[in-house]
Amino acid sequence: MNKVILLSIILLSGSFQVVFSQTSQLIRTLKCDITNQNTLYFQLINESSLTASKITFALTDGKGKSYGNVQFNELCPQQHVTVEFPLSGKNIYHLFSNGLPKIAYKSKAMSGQFDIPAEMQLLAIAKGAKNEPDNELANLGEKLDATVAVYNCVAYEGYPVHELINRKYTTVDNPYKDLSEKTISEMLTGDVSRKKDALKHVIATIEGDRKDYSGKSIYLISHAHQDLYWLWGHQESGKMMQDNLRQAVAFLKEFPQYRFSQSQTAIYREIEKSDPKVFEEIKGFVSDGRFELLGGQWSEGDNNLSSGEATVRSFLLGQRYYQSRFGKMAKVGWLPDNFGHIGQLPQLLNQAGIDYYYFNRCAPHSGSFVWEGIDGSKVLAYSNPSYVTHLRTNICDDFEYLIPGQERLFHVLGVGDHGGGPTRLDIETERQMQKINRFPAIQFTSAEEFFKDASLNMDKYPIHKGEMQFIFEGCYSSVSGIKEGNRNGEARLFESEILNSLNHIYFDKYPSKKLNEAWEKLTFNQFHDILPGSSIF
Repeated sequence: MNKVILLSIILLSGSFQVVFSQTSQLIRTLKCDITNQNTLYFQLINESSLTASKITFALTDGKGKSYGNVQFNELCPQQHVTVEFPLSGKNIYHLFSNGLPKIAYKSKAMSGQFDIPAEMQLLAIAKGAKNEPDNELANLGEKLDATVAVYNCVAYEGYPVHELINRKYTTVDNPYKDLSEKTISEMLTGDVSRKKDALKHVIATIEGDRKDYSGKSIYLISHAHQDLYWLWGHQESGKMMQDNLRQAVAFLKEFPQYRFSQSQTAIYREIEKSDPKVFEEIKGFVSDGRFELLGGQWSEGDNNLSSGEATVRSFLLGQRYYQSRFGKMAKVGWLPDNFGHIGQLPQLLNQAGIDYYYFNRCAPHSGSFVWEGIDGSKVLAYSNPSYVTHLRTNICDDFEYLIPGQERLFHVLGVGDHGGGPTRLDIETERQMQKINRFPAIQFTSAEEFFKDASLNMDKYPIHKGEMQFIFEGCYSSVSGIKEGNRNGEARLFESEILNSLNHIYFDKYPSKKLNEAWEKLTFNQFHDILPGSSIF
């Protein structure tokens, strides 16, 4: 009944084709962009139930002038397709000089058209300028491209282009349509000076609409959070560790400004055994100061269920391993995913040579604060909502909502587990952000460098005393078998060390290697998803 009423209204209104195309668009744009080679491209999807044979996509400007067409033999239902239109010379400006361009599609089964969004005009100006022969013009194009990417996100039909700008669920703030049209007119003149002035005006206008954060700093900490066990078993865990650190090494080789930080010495031990070449490369980057050793523990173990002795052994095993392989120890404690934090931890961190602590859950404060243990020991701590993130273009919002009143933002960047850490797009976005004005100072750095800088303002931070608890309380009672096994293992190891010490005094050699290996296995299995019972078994 609803369909009949709708059809009647459409027929009476005399706008059948327009309304039909708006409510029943057969082909939808998923993504649109202009490449650095001045190619306009679209990723489209056929959302109809129809198969289109020999379908043609034609690009025209606002007055109907053709700028090329692309044909596909077949487009099936729900099929994705990429349509590209190369634009040589000044054609990238001419295309947008007569209003908004259009793309029409036609086959026997379907036909329709859609406008290229107004905000693409800004990209056309930036990409065109980047290819101008004058160096200053090209540099202004680079800066406009970065400004558009960070400050003015490109979208289409309400669908955010998060593949391009890494800002999910966000649409364009302002397409600057009138300003873009005037600037395109200037770019079509032969006057280089007028072109430069036009580009400077566009950049200044977009930047002027944004709040000035130039007095603040963003510290990017590249990291891959690795669950030693979670939704997979031992074999997959080993592969995950290899994949993550191989990717980290690859990016360190490719991008001179890139740095990487990794916790859990059990991961390094696995790489040392399974991929000695990558391990040696990691040692080189550690020596160069571009690869940071984090945590100082054998694993990111749960410290609510582990005994005090086991927690101490995790630090002892971890820091000794770091010292023996890399000639240095971790300076930053790192337990982002743990379900609670005991009041004795600041004391244990200090005794392990660690003065700083990063975590996420159960935080009494957001951002930097001083955590004081039950014995008076203190560490400078930092907490934020997520340790698995991308580099969002709206990251400056964190200064308002996450750390109001603080000047330094600690941003852990990277896809965890099988993700390999930061993506190539994250690294390129950091480059873009460095080019624009009114933006915080931003760079890839180490967690230790952040905390050293943040410690200059220790007297300004709030102080929390004692433990930080609880979340996921069911983890302390579920899968009781592994908890029983853990406690038995701790007790047997303690007993074994006492008995073997006595045996060593009167009879035999102390089996330190075997006991250390047993402690490594035990502290590995105290990982925050194994011991609490929140992983598969």
